[in-house]
Formats: sequence, structure tokens, C-alpha cells
Amino acid sequence: MSEKGSVSQKGGKGTNFEQWVATAFLTTLLVDGSVPGIPENRISEIAFQTTNRGYETDDLLVVAQSDRATHRLLIQCKITQSLALKNEKFQEVIKAFWVDYNSPQRFDKDNDSLLIIKEHITADEHNHVKVLFDWARAHNTYEDFILEVERVQVKSKRLDLFREVVKKANSDKDVSDEQIWSFLRCLDLLEYDFLHETSVDRTHFLNLVHLSKNRVTNESETGILSSIYDYASSLDMNGGSVTKESIRQHELFLFFDPSRVAPHFEDLKKLEEDSRTILGHIEDTIGGIHIDRSTVRDTIVEAVGESQLTIVTGRPGAGKSAIVKEILSTTLEKAGTLVFRADQFNVTHLAHVFKELGVSISLKEVFALFSLNSEKIIVIDSAEKLLEGGREEAFEQLLSFIKNYPDIKIIATTRSYAVDLIIRRFKFLVGDFSIIDIPVLSTTEINSIVDKFPQLRAFTTNRNIRNLLESPAYMSLALSAVNGSTQDIENITRKEFNQFLWDSLVKDYYTKVAKGLPAKREDAFMEVAVSRAKALRLFVKPSGVDEEALSELVADGIIHTDKTSRQYAPTHDILEDWALIRYVERILSEYPRTVEFFAKLGTEPAIRRAFRLWVEAELLDNNSVIYNLVKDSLSTNEIENYWADELLIAIFRSEDCHQFFVEFSDVLVKDEHKELVRCIHLIRTACKERGSDKNLNILVPVGSGWLEMLAFI
Repeated sequence: MSEKGSVSQKGGKGTNFEQWVATAFLTTLLVDGSVPGIPENRISEIAFQTTNRGYETDDLLVVAQSDRATHRLLIQCKITQSLALKNEKFQEVIKAFWVDYNSPQRFDKDNDSLLIIKEHITADEHNHVKVLFDWARAHNTYEDFILEVERVQVKSKRLDLFREVVKKANSDKDVSDEQIWSFLRCLDLLEYDFLHETSVDRTHFLNLVHLSKNRVTNESETGILSSIYDYASSLDMNGGSVTKESIRQHELFLFFDPSRVAPHFEDLKKLEEDSRTILGHIEDTIGGIHIDRSTVRDTIVEAVGESQLTIVTGRPGAGKSAIVKEILSTTLEKAGTLVFRADQFNVTHLAHVFKELGVSISLKEVFALFSLNSEKIIVIDSAEKLLEGGREEAFEQLLSFIKNYPDIKIIATTRSYAVDLIIRRFKFLVGDFSIIDIPVLSTTEINSIVDKFPQLRAFTTNRNIRNLLESPAYMSLALSAVNGSTQDIENITRKEFNQFLWDSLVKDYYTKVAKGLPAKREDAFMEVAVSRAKALRLFVKPSGVDEEALSELVADGIIHTDKTSRQYAPTHDILEDWALIRYVERILSEYPRTVEFFAKLGTEPAIRRAFRLWVEAELLDNNSVIYNLVKDSLSTNEIENYWADELLIAIFRSEDCHQFFVEFSDVLVKDEHKELVRCIHLIRTACKERGSDKNLNILVPVGSGWLEMLAFI
């Protein structure tokens, strides 16, 4: 910290880092860029060594303008200082922040920020200090914030640390919980690696310079960035300042052409809007009630800090996407984030992903525009669909790209069955990724939901379907359905329950029977789901469907639309699965002969997935149909072997396959146990899933096939 009135700094590594941080903000000012975490803003001024303006926080002042207000960022740059109670430098930083924070002339608590920028953030600081600031911003009351912090002992200790440091800054007078919460809401902790020889952050800014460089200049990107650094050093030494207007009069501005980068900012804006649209269709409450899943949320945040790839997995409807959505709106709110559905990568080149979205920007250029964001995130939702496209090039190019940018993190959500398949398909190495399993709802959580919505009690006491309601998505669907129906559901089977939800939500059978709308709604939804699955596209334009039915489905939130092209997609993965199951049932009813059935079904990867889903559903209620298909598949050469494999795998992964070994005992032992060997191979290769510990390369058995096979042998 500088003494009051002094604008000079001693040389050294600390000053060098401070000037690189200033260079980053100055470069952003030159390209008419923005600061992270503030909607629709542009940097308007940067001031150095601001004690001459009355500030105690003296390293850097950045001013940004948004439609809402003027925003001031008071910045302290530190290289290695520990954020610990006994560290005098840390105490000085907090004291300066506290004094400025409490000066209405210098600080607006609703719009201004206090930033600590370090050359390296430790895992402890990331998980327990930065997160503390994020939680303060995420909670609307200090009471909620304190409750959140006190459930985690290590974070509670960090809060106690800040209480002590702020008390000392406050002339040893006690500070209330509300004051601490309000203060921490304004703090943030950022990390830039500018002093590393292979600095990734410096590379991002070189890319930004390249993106906005005037075509008439012969100066290299490195030379331009060095010139900006020299100017920042001069301003720092003399306590100078620069505004959006004055920088245009400086010779540095001759290196830049803002008109070159402006279209890319528009492209980025569209990508961020598309990301918000994807997140907006993810339901994260049950009847407006938010389920507290703080523990698993914290685990994901820590995993993102430690690994470049975090795989969030769980069974259908477990809330994988919902919890990622929550993290992006709280802990990672200020990250530079792009959200994709895995379907969007079903193209031959990464550039085509962006072309399909109507932008001409590349991933390298996107993250150049995110240069100031110290956290950069790519979300891939429903990553299991990467296995269905048959086109791996775009996603492989994404993986190749991020190898050069370790600060860019991927969060992928996927169903449990696909985790190991994805890891093997894309050759991820153990230690390169984290796997976080989303647990089902606990009995306590289910009971708390039922207390709020007593109409769900009959569902939860029905043993046939109780385990389904352990998934938040099923619970939410049940709540939506039961509100419009008086059907007795206390003793229905799982299949009847699924039919009830389908009739209530997709067909709206119980409230809208005029003009044949239930059947029209069903046909429209089926067409959207099946066409999308076959085309492997995010949205499709259905043909031959009733427009009123489509509008009704959109209004009810069953499908959503790409407003620019009037294309549609299912909102709920579970309902989409059921549509695919019904498609298989429809083909079987039209072509009951097994050979014809498989010939007409289609071989698209998504249809094969639909077939697996149908087999799993049938095994719960009517395994005779499945066993007949197995018999026919094993007894003729007219059916491709993979259909029999799909049947057998689904049987072995089911909860009870004992009857299979009874029905096919003779087949398994004839011809020198040919089919038995085949079944053993399928169990060993397809009936296992990876455990959730990223440090263990262990696959655990799945399904009843293992024990039944051992018993049979």
C-alpha cells in the first residue's frame, strides 16, 4: 500500500505484475471492451495510484458505464501474499477496502466492486475464500448467507477470519453480520498468470489484439502489447489516468480498429443469449420450491477448480443440469460462459457449430473477448448424445483447443450409463477429469416436498413408483400432472404412472378434449421428438402436425421453440424418452414379425437408444415380448447381430434377469457354449460403469446379469 499522496512505487516483481494487470484493463479499454460480471457495460476510465483522489485502495481504479449505473472497480494487485489473518499485507488491503467501502463519495455499495487480483490463487483460496464472496452475492439476506456459511466448518472459519480482519480495520469495533455480508458482496478474487513464461492470460490478450488490430499497422501483436505495457507503466509511475476519449488521441490507438472487433462482440452477445436460452429451459425447482443441494454443489465447484473436465452424472431426472444452472448463476456468475447441448456438436467441424448458431466467430476469438474473465467455462449438456451422432470431429477439435488453454474448463452433464463410454471414446486419462454423481432425493427431502404439496403423498406412498420420485424431474412432472387430474394413483404400476404423466402433460387428456386436441398434441410431440432424435439436431421443424397443438405444447412448456426459425425441441428429456419408446411400440404394432420390425425400425444411433429404452421399459411389465425377440434374433441370420446385443445388454442390466437363464438355458449350452460365451462378453464389457472417484480407474458392476451368470455357471 502507498502512503497518502504518494504515486510512486518501488520496482520489482510486484510492480511488474501490477502493471501487467493494468495492461489487461488498458487493452480492454482500447478495444471498447467490458469488465466481467456487469451486464452490458464498457470501460470508460482507468486511473493509477489513486491516493491523490482520496482513495485508500491505491493500485488501480477502473470505471465502467452500463445502462444501469456507473461502476467503479477498486483493485489491489498481490502476487503471493496469503489471505490470512496474520499477514500484514492482507490486513492492509482489507483496511483500505473497508475505508473506501464506507465512503459514500468514493464508493457505491450497490454498483461498485473491490477486487484482489493475484498471480496465483491456491485451492484453499478458490474453494473457501472466493466462494465466500460468491455466496455473499448469491444470497439476498445476511441471515441466509450466515446459514449457508455455517453449515461448512472450513468456510465458517474463513468468515471468522474476515470478521477479525474487518474488526481490526474498524478500529477494533465489532462489525455486525449484516455489515460483513454487505462488505463481502462487494469483494472478489481474481487470478492472472501474466508472470509465467507460458502465460495463458497473456496469450488471450495477444489474441484480442490480433482480433482488433488495424490492418494498416505492421507492428506485431507482441510489440503492440509491449507498447501498452510501457504506457501502463508510465501512467502507474506518474499516477496518471486515461479515459475512453483520451485514449483515442494517444498513438497507441493507431494500432487498433474497433470496427474490426465490434461484430465479434455482437457474435459473443448472441452466444451468451443462446446460452441463457438453454439454461432458461432447465427446470430447477419443484412447483417453485428450490431443493437445497449445497453439498454436491460445493463438490462440483471444487472439482471445476481442480480439473479441466468435470463430468456431472446421475440417473435420468436427477437434476444434473439444474445444479449446473445454479452454479452458473451463483458461484460462477462472473465467469465467461458458453452453454451448448451435445446435439450441437453433431457436425464435421467445430466452426460449423458456430455457423449453425448464426455467428462467424471462432472459439479462440470467443475466449479472446473473455480475456478479462479469470474463469472461463464451457458447458456441454446431455453429453451422452455425443455417442449418438457418429461425428466426433467437432467435439474432438474442442478438446484439442482447450489443451492449449488450461484456464478453460468444461462441465459436462451426462447420464450414468454413458460416463465410461465417453471416457473411452474420447480417450480421457484418469486424473484429467473429475466425476461428480448427483444423488437422488433423500427421504427427508421427499417428505419436505410432500409437506408443501400434500397432493403428492399418494404418489410417494406407492411402492411401485416411489423410487421414480427420488428424481426431482419425476417429482416435478407428477406435481404438474396431479394438479389437473383426479385419477386414483395410490396403487398404479410404474407403466400406468408413466401413462398417466403422458396423458396429463403431453396429451392434456383430462382438461382439453375439444377438437381432438389430445391426439393432435401427442402426434405433434412425437413428431418433434422422433425427428429431432433422427436428425441429431437441437431443433427441428416438424411436418404434418397441427399448428394449434404445437402452440398448446409450447404454452404448457412441453416443447420450446427457436423463435428465429420456428423450430422446436422437447423441454423434458424424460418425456422425450417416452416419445421414442412409443415410436418403437408403434413400429412393432405395425410390423409384428421380428425381421420386418427391425428392418423398419431404423439404424440411427438415437433410434437404437430408443430401442434400449423400450426394452428396459418392457422388461418391467412384459418380458415375454422381449424374450420372443431374443429367440428370433438368435435363430436367424436376417437380423443384424447388434440388435440381439442390444436386447441382451438391456436384459443383463435390468433389475432381475433370472427368467432369461431359465428360458434360454438350452441355447446357452449348445454349440460348445457359443451363446454363453457371447453373453459373458457382453456382461463384462457393457454391464459396468465407472465409479465417482476420479483417482480410481475402477468400473463397478451394473445390473443383475453378473450374479445370475455366476449362478448359472
